[in-house]
This record gives sequence, C-alpha cells and structure tokens, in this order.
Amino acid sequence: MSIDRTVASFNSLAGAAVGRGPRDLEGVRGKSFGRVEEFLSSYPRLRTDVGYVGFLMNYSGAVIEDAEGRQFVDIFGFSDVSSDIIEIEGDVVDEYGFLIFAQCMYHDIRDGVLIDSYEYDFAYNVGGSGEFGVYCGRSTLGSRDTSFQPYCGNFLSWLQDLVAVKGWFERPTFG
Repeated sequence: MSIDRTVASFNSLAGAAVGRGPRDLEGVRGKSFGRVEEFLSSYPRLRTDVGYVGFLMNYSGAVIEDAEGRQFVDIFGFSDVSSDIIEIEGDVVDEYGFLIFAQCMYHDIRDGVLIDSYEYDFAYNVGGSGEFGVYCGRSTLGSRDTSFQPYCGNFLSWLQDLVAVKGWFERPTFG
C-alpha cells in the first residue's frame, strides 16, 4: 500500500487530522518546502526512507486526538495540525543519535482523575552508527524503557501498524 493510501486510512480514524505538506495536488512547492528540505539536508539518513520523505512533502504532520483526552497521537512535521518537529521541547536528536518523529500517548481517566498513562516514542537512528530504521521507546507512569529498540524498517510499515490498531497501541509491559 502506498503512503497516500495509508495516510487516507489514517485520516479516516476517529479524531484524526492530517496536514498539508509543501506539495499541493498539482505538485506546486508550498511555503514549507524550504523547511522540509533543510530538515532532510540536516539528517540525510532520513532520505533513505521514501515513505517518510513522501509523508513530509505531502502531509507534513498528522494527529489523532479523542474528545475525552484519552488518546493523543502526534506525528511531527511542519504543518499546523501537529507539533513542529524542529520546535519540540528538548533536542531534535538525543545524545544517542535518535530523532523522535512521533509520540503516541494514552491516558486512563476516570471521574476526571488520571489513573494510568503510557507512551510510545518512535524515532529514527540518524546518528550514523547502528542500523537505520524506526525505533521505539516506551514508558508508563511507573516504568520507562531508557533505550530505543528496533521496531520496523521504515515509516510506511510503522504507519500501517498504527492504522491497523486504529491508533491504539497496547499498554507496554516491562519485565
């Protein structure tokens, strides 16, 4: 399945919104083209993932957010629907060479009280050492996996996994 079809499936999920990248339907370069190009030039390993490059150029960000505040999926980019990948809190690339491109946060809220919360952070290894691909870090209110582990080979596979579970990854277990 192509990036466009997968993004269309993503956009059909409840609470989803997809941005518009620097390419419009006629392929005209928009105002964010320079920002995307500068970003990709800063992290050249990202260009090897054609699905991710296509996502940035065509959509440049996406979210899922439910009305109850229990689910927030943020695929960073340069659009007005998601967090700006350059202006997120903290360093764009951590000390181990990982660049987080998406966060999936889930909250168990009962009677207005947060009971449990867990998060998945998805990143690329752009540091030059180690295999390139999508990596995953995970945490709960009480536990945090301090390292990124290999998840899958590319952005399209990751996005297809996210769509297959309708935006809800299972609560991680540690042990």
